[in-house]
Amino acid sequence: MIAEQQQAIETFIATDLAKQLKLHAASCRLVSYDGKVLTIKILGGCSGCPSSQLTIFKMVVPALKEKFPQISDVLLD
Repeated sequence: MIAEQQQAIETFIATDLAKQLKLHAASCRLVSYDGKVLTIKILGGCSGCPSSQLTIFKMVVPALKEKFPQISDVLLD
């Protein structure tokens, strides 16, 4: 079940989130998922940018939690 959820999350990141992050010259990849806690890595333009926290916590995290309500927390790697 977790493997199926992880695949669905990876697909969402690669499609829906990728479109939004591309506007920031950034990308995101799944590092780990245990069924509740998701760890992601932000790459590209958002990596090291002072505004990246805004992008991550106002766009990426809410989108992930809305699409996958079983995610209780999103951590950054």
